[in-house]
Amino acid sequence: GSTVMLKLKRADFRLYTRHQSLSGTTRVAQIMFGAARPLLHRLVAGAPGRRWRLMGLGLSSLSPLAGADAPDLGEPNRAKLVQLQDAVDGVRDRFGADSLVYGRSLKSAAAASVRPYQVRP
Repeated sequence: GSTVMLKLKRADFRLYTRHQSLSGTTRVAQIMFGAARPLLHRLVAGAPGRRWRLMGLGLSSLSPLAGADAPDLGEPNRAKLVQLQDAVDGVRDRFGADSLVYGRSLKSAAAASVRPYQVRP
């Protein structure tokens, strides 16, 4: 898609929706998150102390996959992000949706139990 949509619902069930158009179509999660981050910060900063109950992120203005993520001189890392997304999608297709997760999504107890790889001399 080429438009990132952010939806937030407050504790009192009031709904806020924000949109950001992209320069082209994408299917890469990191590009979507990058476009949604400023929308989220502006919305939350404008409502300090409010409690939120729901957040959603999506794409609209959908188009065929073949035209998505065209090379862009303004984003030289786009090709690497597309390769990474393809690899993640392949692993999740083969081993299940929960087979790969972002480290920041781990609960603190689970993250504490993960030992980093150590190089020995």
